[in-house]
Amino acid sequence: MMYLKEEQETVINIHEESGEITLYTCAPQYVIKAIEAADKFKMPLTIRDVVNGYPQAVEIQSKNMQMVHFILGNKLN
Repeated sequence: MMYLKEEQETVINIHEESGEITLYTCAPQYVIKAIEAADKFKMPLTIRDVVNGYPQAVEIQSKNMQMVHFILGNKLN
C-alpha cells in the first residue's frame, strides 16, 4: 500500500562531525528525484520500502549539498 499523504515525509539529517548528509523520503516526487540524484551524482541509494515493484521509501547519503538541492529543488528557498 502506498503511503497516505499525511504519512509522507522527507527528513534531512546533517551529521556535524562527519559533514555527511542523510536524506530519507517516502514522498513520491522526492523518491523519483532521489533515484535520479543517485544516478547523476554516482552515489548509493538504499530502498527502504517497495510496493507493487516500485520504490516507496528511499535513503541517500552524501557530503554533497548539491544532491539535496537537486532532490528538493525550490523547496529549499
